[in-house]
Amino acid sequence: MEKVLRIEGMTCDHCVHAVHQALMQLPGMNDVHVVLEEGLAEVDFDPQHVTFEAMQKAIEDAGYTLVGTKA
Repeated sequence: MEKVLRIEGMTCDHCVHAVHQALMQLPGMNDVHVVLEEGLAEVDFDPQHVTFEAMQKAIEDAGYTLVGTKA
């Protein structure tokens, strides 16, 4: 399943790497592409193994804020 997450607080390449690493460590995450300029993370994941709540916690634990999804 693919979803686009809106993330606040990213300001540099280090932020991109931190969010990417936080999400890729979740079981069931297949791919993550973070776009700094737009404040987005495009994720491809198995919903049977990873939840939206788990993604939110991983992002928040990395120091950023998940503000929703992009329609």
